Amino acid sequence: MEGSPTSRLLAFARELQCADDFGELMAMTRAELPTSLGFRQAWLFVVENDDTNEMRLLDSAGSMRELIREVAPSMKIAGDAMLEEIARSTQPVVVIDALTDPRTNKGIVARLGSRTIISIPLRLQDQTLAVFGTGTFGDEGCRAPAPPQLDYLIGMGVQIRVAADRIRFLEERKRCELAMVRLEAQLRQAQKMEAVGRLAGGIAHDFNNLLSVMISFTELAIADLGDDCPSRPDLEEVVKAGARAAELTRKLLSFSHKNTFRPRTCDLSEVVGGMDAMLRRLIPENIEFDTVVQSQLAKVEADPGLIEQVVMNLVVNARDAMPDGGKLLVETSNVELDAAYAREHIGVVAGPHVMLAVSDTGCGMDKDTQERMFEPFFTTKGDGKGTGIGLCTVYGLIRQNAGTVWVYSEPGNGTSVRTYLPASRAQESCVMVAPPTVVNLWGTETILLVEDDEQLRRVARKILERHGYVVLEAEDSTHALSIGQLHPGHIDLVLTDVVMPGMSGIELGTRLAASRTSTAVLYMSGYTATSMAYQRGLEPGQSLLAKPITPDSLLRRVREVLDAGRPDTG
Repeated sequence: MEGSPTSRLLAFARELQCADDFGELMAMTRAELPTSLGFRQAWLFVVENDDTNEMRLLDSAGSMRELIREVAPSMKIAGDAMLEEIARSTQPVVVIDALTDPRTNKGIVARLGSRTIISIPLRLQDQTLAVFGTGTFGDEGCRAPAPPQLDYLIGMGVQIRVAADRIRFLEERKRCELAMVRLEAQLRQAQKMEAVGRLAGGIAHDFNNLLSVMISFTELAIADLGDDCPSRPDLEEVVKAGARAAELTRKLLSFSHKNTFRPRTCDLSEVVGGMDAMLRRLIPENIEFDTVVQSQLAKVEADPGLIEQVVMNLVVNARDAMPDGGKLLVETSNVELDAAYAREHIGVVAGPHVMLAVSDTGCGMDKDTQERMFEPFFTTKGDGKGTGIGLCTVYGLIRQNAGTVWVYSEPGNGTSVRTYLPASRAQESCVMVAPPTVVNLWGTETILLVEDDEQLRRVARKILERHGYVVLEAEDSTHALSIGQLHPGHIDLVLTDVVMPGMSGIELGTRLAASRTSTAVLYMSGYTATSMAYQRGLEPGQSLLAKPITPDSLLRRVREVLDAGRPDTG
């Protein structure tokens, strides 16, 4: 070893300034250990001072990296004598021989082959924030550190804490920047729609005045004419055209939030049920139509007539997207929009809502079309086949009733339009969806993640790996089948998108489940579970994770599916 301990620590600190993530931080730490102290493994745990009271692995380095990630992605502090001592200690905690020391968890020790364990608490304001550790395993035997070595490890720990704080800050800043970009895009869209709405409302107001003059003078002229006057039928056609134009202006006023409406406490299931016969008359025989409404649906504060208009417009739009036939579904259900959803969607207040969804198996829409679909007069239909007013009316009416609209669509695979209205506070009798119970979101199982969207695949993998799971990654069904055949170990769960190029996720799940009978399958889709079962072949009992996913929804659903397949040991 060259140089004094102080000079080596300064050099180590300068090197850590270049670490961009915890993997690099641990790799640099591991490189320093054998040079200065002779140890070959390093790990870093963060202490979660919340309800979980856990130590969670951030990363590790060395030949034991993968095994440490598999065996100890997180550890409960309560009841573990060694972890409890580390959490409250201000000094290094040294276990000379983990096999005989009464403080160690013998199950973890046996699986890792641990011998000497050296833990350096990283503290701030009398609180342990993280733990930097090193030690020996297996044939390395026991190695008691000398006091100068412990002092050097403490010095390394100080530098690691500084670097870790910087990396966590950078990761949080990046996450906030990405969230800001998404919210700015939503805000720009909302501002554009508001500006277009003001313009449309102003035009509609002036146009209404002009129509009033035109229709009134025409009707006065008709009144002065005899029944046998040859001009009378022509003037009556002018009045009819004026009435149609007046209806168009009413729709524009609905979009601009300037229309009058009479909200009252109503049940959307009753509204949809009352429209069933009328809707069926709109649907041609080559389209299979169904409604699925939830009993004990929460009430909403809305104008039933306007809700009927929303349903009608969405159904007509779905019908027109399936000229060659298909399936069309209208459904209602109670949902809970959580704080994470509210943060991602401008104008949404977290809490109980009622969902009204219309799904089809039609032509679908690309991203450019989805961005413009609610603009007045925008239409992809041919000349004379659409005014471009229907969907903008839906947007205006739902927003006018304090609701929100979310669209999921894929070209060639149909569209699902979900509207969410806040549940009425005036009624208490309806059964709402209970907030999800707190469960342990961590795991050590192996998950095969199949998703053709690279960004979504990357973030899902990151979420799962940060919570202890081992993730195998595939960009399509062909790659996933290859992994399923060649992977030597057990695969506990296949997490797959439904709509992918080539083989669908449902077919993939069926084939993998046939060859790996103990492997669970969880499908991901932007379509609702009812729509998936009714329109896309999802069998009863098969599991679905609804997009858009959040870290919490992904981890909870994965844990639920894995735990549901676990044998009862009680």
